[in-house]
Amino acid sequence: MILANALKRTRLDRYRFLARTREGAWQVGTASGDLAPNLRAMLVQASGRVTVGEILDRAGAMSNALEGQITTLIEMGLVELARAPAEQLAAGGTGSAEPLQLQPVAGAKIELLKQLEASGSCEAALLADELLGARTLRELALRAREIAYRLRDADGNAIAETFWNQAKKILLARRDLAASAAR
Repeated sequence: MILANALKRTRLDRYRFLARTREGAWQVGTASGDLAPNLRAMLVQASGRVTVGEILDRAGAMSNALEGQITTLIEMGLVELARAPAEQLAAGGTGSAEPLQLQPVAGAKIELLKQLEASGSCEAALLADELLGARTLRELALRAREIAYRLRDADGNAIAETFWNQAKKILLARRDLAASAAR
């Protein structure tokens, strides 16, 4: 039973922030060669300000390798998964914010994907992949606009306009959420 649990891979919550523990912060601050270079590089990224999902999304095809590195660092006690950015926790925050409030881009992607699926377009599954690659709200808006054009060509103006109008509402709400969180 213990061996089975040790071999079971840790499932990482993509909406959690990756933060260094006290030991992890010490490792970053020292020039010791105790840590493999790839683990040290991942430890440096664990600033407490980025989520596991953001790190894995940036990695692209290397995300499986990075997920393994994150798991190793967690098992070594050098990083931990936090519900809120490190500075919010240090300021006395509870860390109970909803994942979609913490991640405007991720939340917008989910809502846009739902709208795309609800459009009833025969192209929805093909167009969904284009949304997933966006890394910023601006890029997501540009891709959503392109999708609206393609929906118009494939399914007509009514479906395209409905999707684009909903997309604008979603993107503006997420932009405002990100701006208020930055204050």
